[in-house]
Amino acid sequence: MDGFVRLRRRLARSPLGPSLPLTGTLPSASVLSSCSEFLSVVWSRLPREPRILPAVEDKKPTDPGHVNRNGQVTIRDTGTSGADFGQRIFQMGCSRCGAVYGSYSGDVFQRKCPDCQDGSAGPVLV
Repeated sequence: MDGFVRLRRRLARSPLGPSLPLTGTLPSASVLSSCSEFLSVVWSRLPREPRILPAVEDKKPTDPGHVNRNGQVTIRDTGTSGADFGQRIFQMGCSRCGAVYGSYSGDVFQRKCPDCQDGSAGPVLV
């Protein structure tokens, strides 16, 4: 089996292969005479505009102002120790309903609001 036929099959089975924005269909293996010709056909059908990637946030989940994937904002470290060794309690706020509540440091990145997102109550703020 020629190298470009194997490459074509591998491209079709790869997770990125089916999502490549190719227009039309690729010529059959008998039409293409070499692997470089196959790659030039694939390359010619890729979009020329660069992809715009989302901005990467430099803050850690426990830094004040960090917003986790559920829209919860880290407000401050309360300075209180948590239940586990090395754990801290943080004050969190919901960006949707404005509720303020406590959260353990290990839960900040995935925390949900106890009022509007059915999250757990969390530790009591002092």
